[in-house]
Amino acid sequence: MTPGNIAKIEAAVLALVEILHKCWGHYHLLQGIHKGSKEYPSAISEHNNVLMQIWRSGFEALFAATGTLLDKRKDTVSISTLITLVRRLGTPDVKSILPDIENQLNDKTGEIQKFREWRHNVIAHLSQHGRDMMFYEKNKMNLVQVEKTLKKLESIVNEISWHATSIHNTVRPASANLVQNGVFLMKSLEVTVLSPDINIPNKTRHQYGRK
Repeated sequence: MTPGNIAKIEAAVLALVEILHKCWGHYHLLQGIHKGSKEYPSAISEHNNVLMQIWRSGFEALFAATGTLLDKRKDTVSISTLITLVRRLGTPDVKSILPDIENQLNDKTGEIQKFREWRHNVIAHLSQHGRDMMFYEKNKMNLVQVEKTLKKLESIVNEISWHATSIHNTVRPASANLVQNGVFLMKSLEVTVLSPDINIPNKTRHQYGRK
């Protein structure tokens, strides 16, 4: 490939990396709140309404951002658009990896399809299908499944990037501290519930990255 073609693919990959960073940030927020709620249950009992709203907001933001990655319209920043670009500009060796990647993305039986269902039928458009209780039973996902799917999508982007540009992007760790921050938030809320007159020391806040 020419340097110009490689640069175009690099730019497309970078745009996807930015979206993946958003996805991981939303996921780590949910993971932190979930983990913190298990360790500090009194925080939930006292602040249930606001925490549930934060959870729903994080959930919807996660599926909206992931839906962007999976969008198939031509004018979007998506994995599909990257595949089209690589098919047009890439070498035969690079193009040879695309059919398997497309098979993974188009699998109708796995978690990637569940992400599409949530985004289309609940987040982007509230369809009658999305309001049906059977939809929730068929498409329900836990955080382990969500994490597995995000890892897979990041791996797909990196596989294309590595073969086309020899660049591998590590996205997930950039927002991992949100898990610890989320746990600390729940701890702080429980402290105020059990001992409302106690102030949380500044050094504890710094330990969890809050300055």
